[in-house]
Amino acid sequence: AFADVLYRLIEQPFIKLGRHIVTTRQTRRKTRQTAQTAQTAAPADASAAEPARHPTAEPVTVPPAQATGS
Repeated sequence: AFADVLYRLIEQPFIKLGRHIVTTRQTRRKTRQTAQTAQTAAPADASAAEPARHPTAEPVTVPPAQATGS
């Protein structure tokens, strides 16, 4: 009889709690993955994205600093 009482009052509630925690974590993980996928697919601010360069465009070169002679 004592084992039955412990099972009903302690084991079953903790099993339910554990299942609740696991499903909550899985839901949060899926939500985060979905949000990250959406951010990767389309940036929030398209104007902030760097414009695409033409593949044959010449690279920008910066002249070296001139040495000052004394």
